[in-house]
Amino acid sequence: MHFNGIDLEGKNNKNTNKVILHFGKVDQEIGPLANEKEDELGMYQLDIYTEEEKTALLENLNKTLQKPSFDTIREGFESEVKDNEIIRTHNKLRQEVAIWRSKDMLYYYCETKIDNRPDEYRCNLFVFRNKEWKDLLKGSGYPDLDKISAN
Repeated sequence: MHFNGIDLEGKNNKNTNKVILHFGKVDQEIGPLANEKEDELGMYQLDIYTEEEKTALLENLNKTLQKPSFDTIREGFESEVKDNEIIRTHNKLRQEVAIWRSKDMLYYYCETKIDNRPDEYRCNLFVFRNKEWKDLLKGSGYPDLDKISAN
C-alpha cells in the first residue's frame, strides 16, 4: 500500500491498513451513495491503524501540501450508548483533525486515540472534491467538516 511514494503497509492486533475506493457519479439530488456503480472515482480513503505509518503519512502530507487550511486537537471522553442513553466513559478520547486544499481536492485527516483501548486507534485520510462526499463524512460523525468549503 503506497501513498505519494511512501509505504503504508502495516497492521496491529485487530486491523490491517487499507485503501477504500468510493466510486460514484455525484447526483445533486440523490448524493453519491445511490450512484456507486458508476465508473467514476468519487473519493478514496486510507485507514491506518499503525503509529509508524501514521507518522509517515502525516509528515508526507505536511511536506507535500504544506500548512493545513484548518487543524485542531480536541480532547474529551469516549461515550457509549446503553439503554438508548449516551453515557460518558472514563476513557479519554483525543482527536486530531487537519484539512488541506490542493487545487480542487480536499484532504481530510482524522486521527482518533482512546485511552486504555490501543486496538481502537485509527487514522483516516479522505481525499475528494465534491461537497456531497463532505456531507457524507459529516453525516458519519467526522468532526470539523464545516470548517472548510467544498466545491
